[in-house]
Amino acid sequence: MKDTRARKRNFLISCSIFLCFFLLTILADRAAGFFIKRPLQVSQGIIFPPSSKQNYRTPEFAFTAHINSLGFRDREFDNPTIGGTRIVAIGDSFTYGWGVEINQSWTKVLEENLRKKGYALEVANLGQPGASPKTYAEIAEKAAPLLKPDLLVVAVLQGDDLASLSAKYNQTVRKTEGHENQGQLESDNSLLQSLSKVSYRLYPNFLSLLKGRAFDQPLQTLWREQAQRVIDELTPEEKLRFDNLDGQVKNSFENGELNPALLQAALKFPEFFLENFDTNEPETRLLILEMARQLARIKEAAHAQHSQVIVVSIPYKVYASPRDLESSRRLGLLLTPEMAVSTSADEAIKAACVHVGLEFFEVTAGFRGKALESHLFFDLDGHFNSSGHQTFADLLTPILEQRLRMMKKRSANSE
Repeated sequence: MKDTRARKRNFLISCSIFLCFFLLTILADRAAGFFIKRPLQVSQGIIFPPSSKQNYRTPEFAFTAHINSLGFRDREFDNPTIGGTRIVAIGDSFTYGWGVEINQSWTKVLEENLRKKGYALEVANLGQPGASPKTYAEIAEKAAPLLKPDLLVVAVLQGDDLASLSAKYNQTVRKTEGHENQGQLESDNSLLQSLSKVSYRLYPNFLSLLKGRAFDQPLQTLWREQAQRVIDELTPEEKLRFDNLDGQVKNSFENGELNPALLQAALKFPEFFLENFDTNEPETRLLILEMARQLARIKEAAHAQHSQVIVVSIPYKVYASPRDLESSRRLGLLLTPEMAVSTSADEAIKAACVHVGLEFFEVTAGFRGKALESHLFFDLDGHFNSSGHQTFADLLTPILEQRLRMMKKRSANSE
């Protein structure tokens, strides 16, 4: 009997000591908060897990993605803005800067260009690989109340973003991009995610000192496994297309050196760009209306924070130059020479913008001129290389400079 009472007493004492220690650690964390300057944080991140880091390497490029405490690929951002103008850019992997370091992405080059011209501003990079106009709207609805931008720039990718709204494309191709994790830094372990969330709620100040949590994602291994799954699921017709591909493309794909989603799209949907090339086709008009609906969501989210919105088109490789178009054919895409000189891709985006009353800007003509002189895309991957980002940012700079002057004038008139 005495032993039983002693064990109970010892158990209660142990529990009390543990509880006191637990409460003391939480109090210590809260006390530390008075001395630790932490930027604005979001527990789950606007786009990616906060304060994470990932290294990526393919035969064409190598880069490191640092995700800030708000969950997007950029440096830390204070809230509210400490003087100056805040621009938020929303887009897909071309905005994110897939394949280049963050300071080489067009958002950061644009920021530097405008600062050199005397503008006190910052440009936040809210690009997400694999995103579509629907994703842009979701990001805007989460980010606008937190970042409160003066100007929100929606970067729409020529051709691709329109096609991504097609139910046919989503059923055949888009379904694999969740597994691809191209820069998305997502963990498949829900238990670890839950523990991480609880830890950050209990000890937000101590854990804010732990920067750069690394996510282990062996990209080549992942892509090789996915490539094999794509090959295994090919229909006889698709297998014939695969067998007829350029040898280098096939080898890169099978070895995990090429994004599987790119080739899967071409094998299952070779008319991907061709099908919506004519903006007068009924199906294309429906996709334009759907894009307009997503842009309207972005406009509403921005205007709720008194932010202005503009839309810009990102030049895609198949529309840039005859040489780039021919290079894209190596993936098995059905393309026509007219695409390299047509304005159809921009007209579709512009039509969506007109429908919801948003200003639209494009730099396609200037970009095409540079594309005739220099290589602006990675050969197989198809994203902007550093020269492509630099060129796009340089062409966009005078457009943004004019917009900033207009904003300054309006602000002065309202005072």
